[in-house]
Amino acid sequence: MDSYCQRWCAGAPGAGLRIVGLGHHVLHDANVGVVSPAGVEFAVSEERLSRHKQDGRFPRLALDFVGTQDADVVVAPYFDAQGFEAAHRDPALRPRRDRFRETQRIREQALRDVGVTEFVGHHFSHAAGAYYTGGFSEALVVTYDAGIDCEPWFATVWRGMGATLTPLRRLTLHDGATAALR
Repeated sequence: MDSYCQRWCAGAPGAGLRIVGLGHHVLHDANVGVVSPAGVEFAVSEERLSRHKQDGRFPRLALDFVGTQDADVVVAPYFDAQGFEAAHRDPALRPRRDRFRETQRIREQALRDVGVTEFVGHHFSHAAGAYYTGGFSEALVVTYDAGIDCEPWFATVWRGMGATLTPLRRLTLHDGATAALR
């Protein structure tokens, strides 16, 4: 099991932690959410406060509204540098790889500067949002969003059981778009 899954699952809703999550992908739809043993306490996209459709800037207005002072953990999606390197090993992809590596390094430092204490995988964030708020004790969760710039895979199949999410299969560009159907 991935180490971020082990750390996160220990604090799954119902485990006693108040978690503030920042969704900041730079391109669009920045957001902030708060979960605790009571469930989802708050969730808002920055665009609702800034009035800029699909606002991808840092979710400052949403974060100021919520604050992080009462949070046990502040999380944000991370950049998997090792996996990204493996998925972009073709020399022709080197400029793209280098550009994203530097962008993510700057982004990660900026997130730490505002109080992010934990980084979790991009696809794990999507899967956790679906599974932990879905009300199921067991589920198969599929994330598919072309998160290639922050993780080397564009899709992941997860097994949710109890408070644990386990990745079963990850699809990269090398697998092809139909690999999940095989």
